[in-house]
Amino acid sequence: MSIKVRALNAAGVTSSNIISPVYVPDRTSGNFTLAYENLPNKVKLDWSAAAYSVKGGPPVYTVYRDDNSDFSSQKSYVQMLRIFR
Repeated sequence: MSIKVRALNAAGVTSSNIISPVYVPDRTSGNFTLAYENLPNKVKLDWSAAAYSVKGGPPVYTVYRDDNSDFSSQKSYVQMLRIFR
C-alpha cells in the first residue's frame, strides 16, 4: 500500500511525496484501562498501554469529552486530542 496527502484550496491542489510500503495493522490494539484523579480545577487522566503487534505499530490514543457518559449529547461538543504514548 502507498499513501500520499493532497492539500486543496481555491488556487489549486498540491500533492505530497508518496510513501511506500505502508504496513496495515494485522490486528487491533489490545485492551487497556483508564483511570482518573480529581485535582483542583482539572482532572488527571492515566491509562495502561494497549498491547500491539510489531507490524501494526504502537497505537495512537484519542481522548473524547462529552457531558453524557454515552456520548450522545446534542448540545455539547466532543473534544479530541491525539496522543502518541
